[in-house]
Amino acid sequence: MGRHPSARGQHWGMAKATTKLNAQDRVILFCAAAGIEHAAVGILARAMQSMAIRSYIEHDHESGAYVLTASGRAVLEGILQQAGFNIAPR
Repeated sequence: MGRHPSARGQHWGMAKATTKLNAQDRVILFCAAAGIEHAAVGILARAMQSMAIRSYIEHDHESGAYVLTASGRAVLEGILQQAGFNIAPR
């Protein structure tokens, strides 16, 4: 009861966005953020395409790598914050 209403709403929104992602989706976000080739960790191209369709990542045609979109970065930050990691502002 002592919590501020807006803090409760922020937590719920973050939880709602991240609960729609399975473990593979979360690994994909981490790989895109870290520049890790998806095939190196056993992620199939169709899984990457699925995340791109959902607008969490996009294919950088210049480098050939997948990168996070703004929404993908926000969701990854939410996942990491829920795990107790603080993300430095860009």
